[in-house]
Amino acid sequence: MALTLVISGMPSKVFADTDIASASITGFLAPVTSATPQLAATLSAGATTYTITSLTWSGNPATFAPATAYTATVVLTSATGYIFPVGGLTPTVNLGTASAGVVNGGDVSGNTLTFTNLFPATNTAIVPTTSITGNNDGSGDNAQVNNNGGDNNTEVNNNNGDDNNTEGNNNGKGDNNSENSRAMTSINETIPGCDGRTTGFSSLTGLSCIGNVVTSPTAVTSPASIPGCDARTTGFSITTGVSCVGNVVSATATTNNLYNFGNTTLGDGSRGEAVKELQKFLNNKLNLGLSIDGILGAHTISIVEDWQKSHGLTADGLIGAKTKGIMETEAESGN
Repeated sequence: MALTLVISGMPSKVFADTDIASASITGFLAPVTSATPQLAATLSAGATTYTITSLTWSGNPATFAPATAYTATVVLTSATGYIFPVGGLTPTVNLGTASAGVVNGGDVSGNTLTFTNLFPATNTAIVPTTSITGNNDGSGDNAQVNNNGGDNNTEVNNNNGDDNNTEGNNNGKGDNNSENSRAMTSINETIPGCDGRTTGFSSLTGLSCIGNVVTSPTAVTSPASIPGCDARTTGFSITTGVSCVGNVVSATATTNNLYNFGNTTLGDGSRGEAVKELQKFLNNKLNLGLSIDGILGAHTISIVEDWQKSHGLTADGLIGAKTKGIMETEAESGN
């Protein structure tokens, strides 16, 4: 709205209020079950061109109820020299879903903009855990109930006569002496966006993470050793005939001087884990000091040839199926 000021003897001058092009409000907190509703004083205006006049909640609750979606109604008032345009605008908020605002008070400084902010439903209420224990011991009726602020622990001793075994275990002596425990699981739920947290707020919905159920990961079954394969991952089981490929070698088997020579023939220049196993075998059986580097060279080949001669094999320096078989037998026997 434009104001025209006329001063006697001087040209007239026009003064205009400035339109507020945008508005933002921060400080909103998501409603939480049993919490007290937020007040207007806890919110912050994004500019000095307007102030936050009031904040009310749908239903005017004293505390927030569970599983309920609440709407906050906010009134903003324009500052001196500024106006909210009569067409209204939609404020931006840090949390929730804001509606388009409605302007009241005309096209003048001090007019108001009223908008609503919708929040997700509050989390479900948690039901206290209740555990019940009953003892039938033939000694009379005695009931004791303790209420400790939400958790009910109840013990009941009932005399129902001899040979009473409705729920429990009868010890076969004519008296029932049993103890039965039952627990009702708390009605909890996993809150999306809380992951493994039970504090703070959901990264997806803004709901409180209090009461979030943290699930345990499913246990992974470990692979099993194949009977009759001992520490071998090649060849076949000596008890079932199945392949030893995929056999899991236990720590115990490793300490029993068993070796994995692989399933390919080793020779001068061979490299890898199978060569390391061969070097370990020769060190253990011949009391050598070979470097366990996984490289099969001329020196080791010469030692292998001597070992083959001493075991009635062709001394060709090639570690094939026959040489490996005798080495494995010797390792298993401990000789």
